[in-house]
Amino acid sequence: MSKLSKIEREAAAEALAALPDPVLDDADNPELAIEDMARLSAPEAVLAPEILAAFPKTRVGRPRDPQAKQLVTLRLRPAVLEAYQSEGEDWRARMERVLAEGVADGGRRGRTSG
Repeated sequence: MSKLSKIEREAAAEALAALPDPVLDDADNPELAIEDMARLSAPEAVLAPEILAAFPKTRVGRPRDPQAKQLVTLRLRPAVLEAYQSEGEDWRARMERVLAEGVADGGRRGRTSG
């Protein structure tokens, strides 16, 4: 995203200030009071099933990933952490790749006896 110059910002502010104030009071659609909201009915109580079927229930947001990563706390030796961090900002992804590779090979790599 490009930054606006001071002159462009001032021109945009002037153009915005020149716009008429929006009408926020609409007599045909008054704001609901808490008492009004308490009297509202659930859609299932007032709409026919065929109408409800036209509006399937959907989840809001991103779909859940069955393989979603989990947030964990991990205690590491300072030298290990510094080594990963020194290689760049993607150190967490690289560390996760190394751990995943260890799991893929049965955990044989890097394992010490004892």
